[in-house]
Amino acid sequence: MQAPPVAVVGLGQLGGSLAAALVAAGRTVTGWDTDPAARDAAAARGVTIGRALSGVVVLATPIPALGTALEDLDVAADATVTDLGSVKVPVLADLGARFGSRFVGGHPMCGTERSGHAATDPELFRGARWAVCLEPGTELPRWLRVAEVALAVGASVVPVTAAEHDAAVAAVSHVPHLLAAALAAAAAEAGPLALGLAAGSVARGTRVIGSDPGFVTA
Repeated sequence: MQAPPVAVVGLGQLGGSLAAALVAAGRTVTGWDTDPAARDAAAARGVTIGRALSGVVVLATPIPALGTALEDLDVAADATVTDLGSVKVPVLADLGARFGSRFVGGHPMCGTERSGHAATDPELFRGARWAVCLEPGTELPRWLRVAEVALAVGASVVPVTAAEHDAAVAAVSHVPHLLAAALAAAAAEAGPLALGLAAGSVARGTRVIGSDPGFVTA
């Protein structure tokens, strides 16, 4: 059976990397972004730019923009919709109410402190764990379509409920962001000498706070 097309909305680091990886895997990919430069960069990598979205529609925008990401876009009535946000319970409440069983939440556990289309890396997802939400009302064929997208770019799929995901990721991803912010604040408060003496451990410990905050807040 031929794999369904994939449409990616939001062509920054995550969305652009996903679209590029899928193109490299021989998949049919449509992309859209409100930023013309992001659209041009994706088009140069073989992504078809357009507003008509079908198959598996991936929302790769910051979490606050998920609710409006599909405005003025033509989404096929039978499309499966997923996202890449780092929190799942509020996203499920919002998009689940809008799309019903057509929505399957997802979250690839990868990315860097860089953001935007210039940070696109087709290898970003290879070897990463990708949480795909499996709720009591999830339609298995739609869940499998989303899981197949993750597998196509080299990720491994972790079935999980939205609540289980959020509890686990709070410990292993969100808490490190808070600790990094606290370390950066402590170093800044200590003054220029402390910052001047700071070495690799401080750089590594604060790396994640360079991430786009829209992907780690809801």
